[in-house]
Amino acid sequence: MDCLTFRKNINAYFAKSLSDDELNEFLRHLSQCETCREELEINFIVSEGIGILEEENHDYNISRAYESMLQKDRRHIQVIRVVRVFTYAMDTLCFWSILFCGLLFLHILIFR
Repeated sequence: MDCLTFRKNINAYFAKSLSDDELNEFLRHLSQCETCREELEINFIVSEGIGILEEENHDYNISRAYESMLQKDRRHIQVIRVVRVFTYAMDTLCFWSILFCGLLFLHILIFR
């Protein structure tokens, strides 16, 4: 992802409307680009700061809220990766199990 695409996706990121793959690319670019990190933090401060000021009894530590949001999204991506690996492993196991059963069935039919 380039910086222009990143900036176009900031609002979608805040709206939680990025797909898992887009979110992964977004966070990957964020970890590699200092300029975009600053841009996202500024946008977060502006958008969340206004919302926080309108609420009563709220924690005003915007930096902590920003880091918490990023950490939550990074954990989400990690879970998605684990689920994909698990799904791939299960699909592979099912394929080989079915193939083995089919070969065993043929063996029984031929050498009966």
